[in-house]
Amino acid sequence: MIEFRPVQRVLLTAKEAVRYLRLDEDRDVEKAVRALYRYVDRHELGATVIGVHRRFSIRELDRFIDAKTAAGASDWPSDSNGHLTGREGGK
Repeated sequence: MIEFRPVQRVLLTAKEAVRYLRLDEDRDVEKAVRALYRYVDRHELGATVIGVHRRFSIRELDRFIDAKTAAGASDWPSDSNGHLTGREGGK
């Protein structure tokens, strides 16, 4: 007989999400949590409300990283092959 085990979905606390995104590398954790909540309030990052707490799925955090990476990469000049040439036009 096949045993059924549901896949457990991991939801992170705000502080855990801050660590995952490394928002706390250049500031204290409380400021980083406020920055995280600003992304949520601007609808750039989705959160799940459970009780009175916001929780963050790893899938959503990864989506946020991908969106920020794509947006940031489009700011950099590139050559016809898509290779980054740097802000100074390859200098």
